[in-house]
Amino acid sequence: MSDLNITHEFGYKNNPNSQAFIESFHSSVQREFVEYISFNDIDDVYNYYMSYIYFYNHLRPHGSLKYLTPDFVFYLFNDNFNDFISSYDFSDFFVSVKK
Repeated sequence: MSDLNITHEFGYKNNPNSQAFIESFHSSVQREFVEYISFNDIDDVYNYYMSYIYFYNHLRPHGSLKYLTPDFVFYLFNDNFNDFISSYDFSDFFVSVKK
């Protein structure tokens, strides 16, 4: 991990606030994925989970990101933002809301 400039951090025992971002992610996975889908076998779990991860990072607006998607924000703060915008399909960006 040090080759990639990644620092390993440890949270405090019995203190979910020390790792708030991952705790929020786990809560979203539980609420939007585990409780929502029935699985037939372990391959189903893997395939649905990989689809969910794509959805979570590329299609799902995040309130903490001012309702933008993580991939949009990532490219917004990187040098290749212009490449991203020119190739982005904005039809995925808009979400229909039911009343």
